Amino acid sequence: MRAIDLTEEADLPLELEDRRRKLEWLLLSIEADPNFSPAADALLEAGLRAHEQGLVREARKALELLSRLAPQDPRAPYVLGELSLLSSSPDEAAGYFRRCLAREPAHRAARFRLVLLADEEGDREAAKLHLGIAGAGPDGSVDALLLLGIICAEEGDRRGARRAWSRAAALDPLGQAGVAALRRLRELDDHAPRRRRR
Repeated sequence: MRAIDLTEEADLPLELEDRRRKLEWLLLSIEADPNFSPAADALLEAGLRAHEQGLVREARKALELLSRLAPQDPRAPYVLGELSLLSSSPDEAAGYFRRCLAREPAHRAARFRLVLLADEEGDREAAKLHLGIAGAGPDGSVDALLLLGIICAEEGDRRGARRAWSRAAALDPLGQAGVAALRRLRELDDHAPRRRRR
């Protein structure tokens, strides 16, 4: 097993180099001894701290290890997705967010990231799909339904907009997004084409 090469960054401040060595030791210990498994929280914290210190490679290594050690935990793929966005790798980020959702389908932050990535790609159908999933169920996201209604209305799909906004208003009639959905429904009705009487 190859240790992380510290010589390429010999001008690091001593404290930072010491932290890097401790992180390297932790990662090597975990890899060398399968029975050595620190709490997932500690490994996640190590990855986040490494990233804060600019140790991107070590952060990714810690998070990938967490992903392997805790295959049902959605946090590592989510954070790796966020790191991929920071490094301008949207395709890689989308893959991590999908992995996160495979582990926890109700993970709203990952779902909304996929909505934003789909929208940036101009894939409104994918954005609508993810918004619909986020808004489904008894504790669906009112914000997702509000956005879904807006997209439907922009596309001229009045029926889809009405469905999304009605559901948002029913889920949270007194909340800010629910009230916004009710207002949009009224505007939709005000601008509805009138049928001629015969």
